[in-house]
Amino acid sequence: MLSACATYDSAPRSVLIVAPHPDDETLGTGGQIALLAKEGYSIHILVLTDGSRLFVSRFGTETQPPPSEISNRRKRETERTVTHLGADPRNIRYLDFPDGSLSLRIEDAASIVAATIRNLDPARVYVTSAFEFHPDHRAANAVVKQAYARLPGNKPDLWEYCVGPRPEFGPGDGPERLVEVDITPVLVRKTEAVGMFACHLDITVNGQTEPLWKDGSKYLNDTERFLVTPGEHVVD
Repeated sequence: MLSACATYDSAPRSVLIVAPHPDDETLGTGGQIALLAKEGYSIHILVLTDGSRLFVSRFGTETQPPPSEISNRRKRETERTVTHLGADPRNIRYLDFPDGSLSLRIEDAASIVAATIRNLDPARVYVTSAFEFHPDHRAANAVVKQAYARLPGNKPDLWEYCVGPRPEFGPGDGPERLVEVDITPVLVRKTEAVGMFACHLDITVNGQTEPLWKDGSKYLNDTERFLVTPGEHVVD
């Protein structure tokens, strides 16, 4: 079922956004961050990988600046975008698993995510969907699903978001529903935030002749789409 907009809980609480790389939280849920911040929600973000390999596949491991510096820059950019969207950057936690290899660390990451959910008790958990092209994005979904399997009792609702979805993104045979959230009231703010990703929009490493993105317009629609599964149905 496609909903024109999503409604928010009457009593503001916290939400947890799980991002595979520093930037996915803004690209996939930037509108949600801005809307929920205005509603008074406390927004917490777990960035699973260090984001260091943004240029490695194209320019090799000996880039200048080196991958470690790219990681640091991407983290600072994420802190700026999250602040601009109205959330507290002090609520970002970086797990620093190796970029590009998250599928090898699912058990370790799931333990941390499960502990975070137990401690935070969020109303919702957001994570990239299982339909994403990027293997780290799909692995992040597996991390959260495994974390849910470790949680006793009630679980928060699961909101799976798309950054680069496959065409078949949509409800399967389970209890999830497709929700489309109208973000037009905060679209300008999200547009400004996406424009802060200098690593993507500028010439960043030696040998680069054009930015990775011409612009960030493909992430800037009037809506953000989610597969939403009620907590009691996420994992047995």
